[in-house]
Amino acid sequence: MKERGGNLRAFKVDNLRGDTIRVVVSKNVIPGSHIITDEFRGYRVVAEAYAHDSVNHSKDEYERASLHTNTIENAWSLFKRGIVGIYHKISDKHLQRYLDELMARANTREIADHERVNRFLAGVHGHRLTYAEFKS
Repeated sequence: MKERGGNLRAFKVDNLRGDTIRVVVSKNVIPGSHIITDEFRGYRVVAEAYAHDSVNHSKDEYERASLHTNTIENAWSLFKRGIVGIYHKISDKHLQRYLDELMARANTREIADHERVNRFLAGVHGHRLTYAEFKS
């Protein structure tokens, strides 16, 4: 999820059923917000509590007035390039850690590098991943 002009939120989910999407969205989006998605049927459940519009990529529709999904698609594009160019392969076990890094980079994109490093270092207390944990 990406708020226009705001932060990115990304989560590993077990499936893409409507009930799963409903829970994730309800925990992260203020009711009554305007949500824009592509045509995936699982997103239809958000219309219950949110203003919802979609663009139909399967019919070559990518933008209608100010409706588009370019913002979130850009985030996923960066994530995929990170896998191809940096990590090469990621495991399901650690997928949320990779997503956390994506969110951290995206959500601190407008601050100086040294400030970003300071924030990351300030947040590592108790979050050390040992090699034994990584391999298990």
